[in-house]
Amino acid sequence: MKSIKTTWIIFSILSGVVACSHPKVIGVYFDYFSEKIELRADSTFSHTYRFDLASSWTDGTWSIQNDTIYLSTKLVLDTLRIPVTRSKILKDTLVLSQDKNVDRIGFNEYLV
Repeated sequence: MKSIKTTWIIFSILSGVVACSHPKVIGVYFDYFSEKIELRADSTFSHTYRFDLASSWTDGTWSIQNDTIYLSTKLVLDTLRIPVTRSKILKDTLVLSQDKNVDRIGFNEYLV
């Protein structure tokens, strides 16, 4: 879903800006739907969305090729520990993190 959202951001927020050179594209962009994207000079970006009780974030890198800005997200993954009993672990699996910190989490911390 984040890639669909990223595609929409490119279209809605940055339309009309892509023909400019890099220094003119660098900056912070807002829309009327509580979204913000910051394009930094070091070719990284940060996207946030906040509305009511819902929120999301994405970090990554960006580049310009011809007249298009490409966003490449950097996934932050937590290790979800799945126990069988207190002493025996069934398996560990990677899940998308709810924050920007890499952690080892249990079921009680994992929100679906």
